[in-house]
Amino acid sequence: GTPPEAVAALVLALVVPVVGPVLGVVLGRSARRRCDAEHLPGREVALAAEVVGWSLLGVLGLGVLVVALLVVVPLVWLAGAGG
Repeated sequence: GTPPEAVAALVLALVVPVVGPVLGVVLGRSARRRCDAEHLPGREVALAAEVVGWSLLGVLGLGVLVVALLVVVPLVWLAGAGG
């Protein structure tokens, strides 16, 4: 059947915050390679884990960027205004 790491990758990518997407990408890629090498079903599940993992990492990165801008820009502005 489907390799357990393919299912685990998808579940972790969806459920565990921050670390889950990274594990989803790593485990998903490993499971996809195993499916290809051993001709096992579940390649789609592994690929879904990779896609979800990368997508959530992108959203997380954008969130960090937005928060950084909301903190850094006002601090720089305040530092310049106080001079």
